[in-house]
Amino acid sequence: MIKIIWFAACIAVLILLEAGCRTPGGTNNRPASAPLKEPPVEQGSPEPPAVERKLDQVAGESSAADHGSFEPVVVGEGTLKAGNGKTETVRIRMIRGKEVTGSDPGPFQGTFLTGTFEAVIVGSDDRERAPYPLNEAFGDEEMSFRKGLPFKLRFADYNEDGHPDFAIGQWGGSNGSFYALLTVRPDGFAILESDIYSADHRESIRFRKVGDKAFVNSYYDQEKGSYMDVIHRWDGKEVQEGCPRTGERGAPGGCRGRRLTPP
Repeated sequence: MIKIIWFAACIAVLILLEAGCRTPGGTNNRPASAPLKEPPVEQGSPEPPAVERKLDQVAGESSAADHGSFEPVVVGEGTLKAGNGKTETVRIRMIRGKEVTGSDPGPFQGTFLTGTFEAVIVGSDDRERAPYPLNEAFGDEEMSFRKGLPFKLRFADYNEDGHPDFAIGQWGGSNGSFYALLTVRPDGFAILESDIYSADHRESIRFRKVGDKAFVNSYYDQEKGSYMDVIHRWDGKEVQEGCPRTGERGAPGGCRGRRLTPP
């Protein structure tokens, strides 16, 4: 009987010892595992662009070189009577360049064709002849015309030699443009006069003729704050200019100016 009581007591002691070694979180004395934390996400880092844009796309330009061969673009034209009585067409076209689009309000808002241009004569049979590098008439500088329907060339015989002449202009500031006066001869084009600063912004203008072999040009004189008239007269070799108010060639106040280039 005593052995049975002693055996039962030992079993009870063992049960109490095992219960004391247990913890609420598990079967041993190690603490329960804490939940895993996700690594912090970096804020404010921009995503890389899907495609890197080309510089000419950023600037709003598309070069002809990006599209392989370049098809000339006609920007201006006009018809005239040739010496044989047939009709010919003079065309101004871009043979190399790019489109530039400006969004800021002002004279250069919109799309312009900028680059190298030429004048060419097209006969009634559609055959072309006498291509002339038009940029030479403007000091070989880059030229620019607004994109759209071709403007009209305005012809007149200013030096009365029987050959039609026409003026082509480039932007010269808010008060006017600089024009080159070209003549159309059987053998091609020639410059009669260049750097004619006129109070106009059209691509081609017709000057008012006054007397024999002469025309008048109006421009705005910034120093005087008024418009001035200048007479250009053909002396048989070149065009001479003088201001009617003074009668002097190249009078103070500027009958001639310096051509400015659009930004």
